[in-house]
Amino acid sequence: MKIFETIRVREGIKIGNLVFTLNLKSYFDAFIYLTERVLQKLKIIKEGFTEPAPYSVSYPLSQNDIKFVDDIIAGDADILIADYCYLTKAFPKPSGGFNPRKYVVMHDFISQRFDDFKASGTKEKTSFLTFEDEMALLSNADIVIAIQKEEADKIKNGLHAGTDVVVCPIAADIYDKFNAKDANNVLFLGSGAAPNVDGILWFISEVWPKIIEKNPNARLKIAGSVCSKINVDNPTIELMGIVDDLVGFYQSGNIVISPLRLGSGLKVKLIEAAGHAKAVVATTITLQGVYDEFKDALVIADEANDFANAIINLLDDNKKREILSENILNVAKQYFSNEAVNRPLLEDLSLHIK
Repeated sequence: MKIFETIRVREGIKIGNLVFTLNLKSYFDAFIYLTERVLQKLKIIKEGFTEPAPYSVSYPLSQNDIKFVDDIIAGDADILIADYCYLTKAFPKPSGGFNPRKYVVMHDFISQRFDDFKASGTKEKTSFLTFEDEMALLSNADIVIAIQKEEADKIKNGLHAGTDVVVCPIAADIYDKFNAKDANNVLFLGSGAAPNVDGILWFISEVWPKIIEKNPNARLKIAGSVCSKINVDNPTIELMGIVDDLVGFYQSGNIVISPLRLGSGLKVKLIEAAGHAKAVVATTITLQGVYDEFKDALVIADEANDFANAIINLLDDNKKREILSENILNVAKQYFSNEAVNRPLLEDLSLHIK
């Protein structure tokens, strides 16, 4: 939160870099959840009883929420940016010559996610939107910021007149190639979002045993909040939790996996791995919207046997790892540098900032 000059939160108190809610129910809910997690760690209970709440960004906005935003803007803004389509309802109506340029960051194709999640039997944690609902919300903005081309193409015909689309992917931080001392480490980094949980649990149960059978020295290192959703007792798997040093994590292994089987948007960890010049094994889902850029720079595998064999081969073939490492780093430099991904958005912003 240090990157923002000012942060204001309704019904919250900001102290330093932390924001504390004044809603006491939130503390009670957190206590129940943490108690369950402790009991699970102690193996007193096998599964918790609580259900994850929907992502807060998808909660319906109240009139107090909208008034809170109006009071902050107070008719003085060149640019308004909504983070997710749900928040475009807070855009103020033009009045008295006040009509700022409005943007919305798409992040995910929300309505598409539900079909994918339903097919997989995985629960989604955002409020349901039909395609028409999502297009109406996105059309509250002048510009939709899509983070990958495939989704940008899909929404263009559904948006209302007057709303345009720019594609602005996540930019990669570019690092020099680094060969880990322990070439047997396989890396996965992810949040606790449902696609990450589904993907890594599938990998652990269906793919990892095949790898260990052929290469008993292989080790799987998992980092990020996804670790809180994994309950595994396996000496070949290390759950690292949230790590402070991402560079150090990526330098601890030469192979990164992305076993995603559902989800939308742009897979940020793929871009990160590319910037760190890692050999990557990924599913087709991971390449949504960036297939043409990455198809020759990594190994694509959708079935358990194929995924396992790809990793087994890379663990044994230093030369192939080096080639993939070089190729994916070149992709990061060419297509996902800050200049390359941000140019269209910056050009539009520059026209409307007074």
